[in-house]
Amino acid sequence: EEESLKYLESVKQSRACLGAKEAHYFYKIYMSLLDYVNKKHHIIRENNLASAYHVNPSDQVEIRNKLFEDLSIIDEFVALNPNRLNSTLLKQVKEMKNAIMMNCIIVKYENNYTLVMGEDETLYGVIGGVCNLDEVIPAHSLPYVCKLVLVPYKGKIVYDGVIEGANIHMGDGFCSMVADAIKDGQIYKSLPIVMN
Repeated sequence: EEESLKYLESVKQSRACLGAKEAHYFYKIYMSLLDYVNKKHHIIRENNLASAYHVNPSDQVEIRNKLFEDLSIIDEFVALNPNRLNSTLLKQVKEMKNAIMMNCIIVKYENNYTLVMGEDETLYGVIGGVCNLDEVIPAHSLPYVCKLVLVPYKGKIVYDGVIEGANIHMGDGFCSMVADAIKDGQIYKSLPIVMN
């Protein structure tokens, strides 16, 4: 059992996020999309999420949940282009149709990604936006059960900045099960997943 637990050991992350400049563009397009969803469905009062300095995470969750009820709204957003995004940014918005909202386990931290396991034991190499995930959830709290939105962006998988934690502590048996599941698993670092 102790042998398999070594697969859960994390390292300090150094390059596991987009960084400030690239995150600015990611959030510009993602929040523009959420702003469109909000305006269409009148979810919260904020009238311009795309330029808001801070969005309450519970508001963001409510809006993104509405987005995931019908991802075809992304096609509508791209066709209308209400924020006048350039063609490159619009292409990145289109790719967001491959985003996934899922219950998952943040398993461990690697230098340049975070290992996340979905309920079906699919493994994802995920990065943060502005900061590394190990700055948000400390390594000693792993494995961490939560709900995440994984968004494709420039060939990488970025979580959308909000982690809905389940506040469940896992025992050694669970940790061993997770370690066994990741031992030989393929890690996907882009969406959509293309099976070999």
